[in-house]
Amino acid sequence: MSKKICLAQTISELNFILKKTNKELVCIPLNLEVLLFCKLNKINFIDPISLLDNNFHKNSIETVDEFIKSVKFTNQLDYNIKIEFLGWLRFRTQSILFVDQ
Repeated sequence: MSKKICLAQTISELNFILKKTNKELVCIPLNLEVLLFCKLNKINFIDPISLLDNNFHKNSIETVDEFIKSVKFTNQLDYNIKIEFLGWLRFRTQSILFVDQ
């Protein structure tokens, strides 16, 4: 038996997907907020923790840290802007590694 799955990064994204289909979907939440939303609203989901082991977590942290350290800014930017951008970049890179897994 095959299942239709959807990846959701935000609650609004998940609601949009659910409104656009009448099929039974199983969600793979890509952040804690969506996971909790699924639990509270009794939406079928696959807990990513059941898919990944500690090695994945350790390796992804190391990969992201290496990537972040390699980022060089060519312009003199305010420290706060650099930190904000690196935080965003870290989040996106971790999401990509998860989806790629």
